[in-house]
Amino acid sequence: MQNDHERHCAVSFIRAVEVNGMVINLPYSTDKSKISMFQRGQDAAIQTDFHLTIAFDWQSQVILTTSSTYAGTMCGLCGNFNGDKGDELTMRDGRPAPNPMAFGQSWLVAETLGCAKVDKRGFSNLAVI
Repeated sequence: MQNDHERHCAVSFIRAVEVNGMVINLPYSTDKSKISMFQRGQDAAIQTDFHLTIAFDWQSQVILTTSSTYAGTMCGLCGNFNGDKGDELTMRDGRPAPNPMAFGQSWLVAETLGCAKVDKRGFSNLAVI
């Protein structure tokens, strides 16, 4: 990723991203536009031909949006998209999570080399928004 003026909040010129070790200039689309990458305001966005969009603010926030066609059929860290915020912290086994840390750990796919376990005591104030 290359972000000119990255330290200036008012100006952001995103020119390129790195995908599988290759630098790709934005905007970019694969053959037949199955996947498109582009700048959307201050964010970098990835959009699929089945209407899934992932936006990243280059710091810490990721926003996933999708078509209402998928309502009630999703699961995982982004929730189940059924309109009920009360059941968003559902663990992989279908049970409600006792806390956000347990929720995140239940969706862990594999240990990743270089990623350290987080001290759980530092995240006692996490909440669903």
